[in-house]
Amino acid sequence: SVWNLHRSPLFWEAPTAFRPHRWHTPTPQHLVDRYNANRRPDEPKWNGYHPDESAMHANEVTSDFTFLPFGAGPRKCLGHRFAFFQIGVLCSVIFRRFDFELLGEHDATDPFASDVGAQSGSTFHTKHGLKVRVQRR
Repeated sequence: SVWNLHRSPLFWEAPTAFRPHRWHTPTPQHLVDRYNANRRPDEPKWNGYHPDESAMHANEVTSDFTFLPFGAGPRKCLGHRFAFFQIGVLCSVIFRRFDFELLGEHDATDPFASDVGAQSGSTFHTKHGLKVRVQRR
């Protein structure tokens, strides 16, 4: 599943950690080598993630098909570009006007053990909601 793919330690260093800077650095070579060591000689090798500074965001091509937030190929979500533009506009308006504080106990290394909880199905979502304190600036 895409959920497992995005959180696989085979492809990502500290996959469950919130590390936005991961998209600015290539996949560490030891992860690429470890994954390719188990491949048959006739199978294509995984190249790892290589950031493309000209791209607006990480995508399936720059991640060698290990990051698929909108799918890939002919069935890729038609609205993926619009979604990225909209989220940028939305976040800039919200974060300019409000301060956010996450409430409760949280362990970034184990999302299933936090107050928020994690639940997966056809989508990944919180089990107990996401409690935050929002204050107008």
